[in-house]
Amino acid sequence: FWSNGGTGNIAAGTLTLNQFHRIVYRLDYLTGDLDIFVDGTLIADSITAPDYIYDGDPNPFAFLGDNTPGETGSGQLAAFGFTNTLLSDEDIATLGSPDAAGIFSGQDQTESGLFGDIPGLSAEAKASLVAHYDGRAGVTTTGSTVDSWIPVDGSGTAIPGMEVTNTQHGTVDASHISYDGSGRLTFTDPGSGGRYLEGSLANSASTDFTVFWLGHYEADAPFATSGNYAY
Repeated sequence: FWSNGGTGNIAAGTLTLNQFHRIVYRLDYLTGDLDIFVDGTLIADSITAPDYIYDGDPNPFAFLGDNTPGETGSGQLAAFGFTNTLLSDEDIATLGSPDAAGIFSGQDQTESGLFGDIPGLSAEAKASLVAHYDGRAGVTTTGSTVDSWIPVDGSGTAIPGMEVTNTQHGTVDASHISYDGSGRLTFTDPGSGGRYLEGSLANSASTDFTVFWLGHYEADAPFATSGNYAY
């Protein structure tokens, strides 16, 4: 590996020729820190990461490439993944060595798909699904604050046109809708007007619809004067 951040060559001899490896670059742009993992093992850490890796100015994000003729070895790329969070050492170790099924093959491949979660659904039920807002997918955040949520179809494919966004209702800030990073959104009611997620559902097949959700409510939830609504 090579870095222009002042360290030059890194972990020479780590890779085996004519063999696939699962390589992870974990970049904390705010601190300028880069860690490299090979087959789940940390092989170099606290590398100074130059701005051009991620700053997008004047060029957009570029990761795999070399602009110097004669310095790039031939090879094959089987899969490429990008996450918008810093995976922990444990998460990366769990990915382990390469797998023909893909980068995240150690995880449930149908985790965002309702049809995979509930294999007994009838053909009619599958055909009638408009959108599934699954807490395991499509949530964008600033810190722990939810910015937006994109639903998926029954197979886990994103439906950007039905995105909902964190919207003000009253006087409280956006942080009153938060995300724990593992599937759970929390709506906190401060008593002075809260927040809600706003967007548009598109269903050309019928004017009738059914809304269902999985929720956990605190013992002091103000059901006598308020509640949870889907408009």
